[in-house]
Amino acid sequence: MDPKIPEEKIKPFRLVKYFAFSGLIVIFLVTLILSMLNTHWVKSMQRKKSEDYAHVMIENLNHQVFLQFIIPVVMMTGKIQLSNKDQFERMDNVVRSTMHSFKVETVNIYSMDNKISYSFDPAMIGRKNYGGTGYQQARLAKWNHKLVQRGNLLQILLGFPKEVRLITFAPLRQESKVGKISGRVLGVVEIVQDLSEDYKTIFNIQILVIITCTVLMGALFVVLVFVVKRGEGIIQKRAMERLRLKERLAHAERLSSMGEMAAGISHE
Repeated sequence: MDPKIPEEKIKPFRLVKYFAFSGLIVIFLVTLILSMLNTHWVKSMQRKKSEDYAHVMIENLNHQVFLQFIIPVVMMTGKIQLSNKDQFERMDNVVRSTMHSFKVETVNIYSMDNKISYSFDPAMIGRKNYGGTGYQQARLAKWNHKLVQRGNLLQILLGFPKEVRLITFAPLRQESKVGKISGRVLGVVEIVQDLSEDYKTIFNIQILVIITCTVLMGALFVVLVFVVKRGEGIIQKRAMERLRLKERLAHAERLSSMGEMAAGISHE
């Protein structure tokens, strides 16, 4: 029996199996990469949505502060002094009533000398030079946003930081008679949005996608192994049948040769 024959017959199918397993690994890696890219796109969309949300909040706040606080106070007292208890309480009522329906963690209002005149956090009031470059740009009537992420290195790399906040600086401007916020800059508004829960939701979706893909790839792998094993068994069986057939033919040829030799000897 020639052992090379079944081995030669099995080799092509083993090559198919090799490429099938390699393809399975490639599909899984591509799925993983696409999942990560999809997460990046979702985060970008979430950030853009939060920035637009901040824009709406600040424009609404600007309108309400100018209409309900600045104009009445200037008409009554001639100047704005938030160190005055009555003025501060009026400002606080206006800001909180305006922002109560929005998801916002902190609101700070700066004067033109980079001093926090109003804040949700009383400990922040009176601090100077706290706004940094965000304040400086807003003072020049430029909106700017900054995403702040806090957590350990692993959390940052995997995309699920412990805390995620979007900080927006925008000018507090005087309104024109037609209601347009396009007048001179009166101060700077800082709004802080907590996006931690949104990022956790995105991360959970990413994990769910990866687990789903892994389960599907695992099921495909099991099916593939079953098909490969069965195919190898069929090929081995056919190879053995061919070998037995060749052995029978060879045996018949030997018997035929021996018969011819015996007939020749008898004839002589």
